[in-house]
Amino acid sequence: MGDEILSRCLYLDTNIIFGWFDRSVERARKGKLFKEPSRLKFLKSKGSDLYVSIATRIELFIRLKKKWNVTPKEFSNLESLWILFLSIYKITEIIP
Repeated sequence: MGDEILSRCLYLDTNIIFGWFDRSVERARKGKLFKEPSRLKFLKSKGSDLYVSIATRIELFIRLKKKWNVTPKEFSNLESLWILFLSIYKITEIIP
């Protein structure tokens, strides 16, 4: 029974979720149509319990700042986007 529960739990690192946020920033800045990354669409369809950590959020924001030169105002929007992302995909954030 324990192995079955563990096999349904997936930890999403920055590399898995970066595309979703990258496309979201691109849509906001350039008005491009947002297309859900296929790997997230796949994971959502599997009904697994999804998890991220606060370390993932920090690494993600650092990567977005470097790539897009995120302004303080946009950083506030990223926080809102993070909450939306967790809600859409029913992800639990692990905070030690």
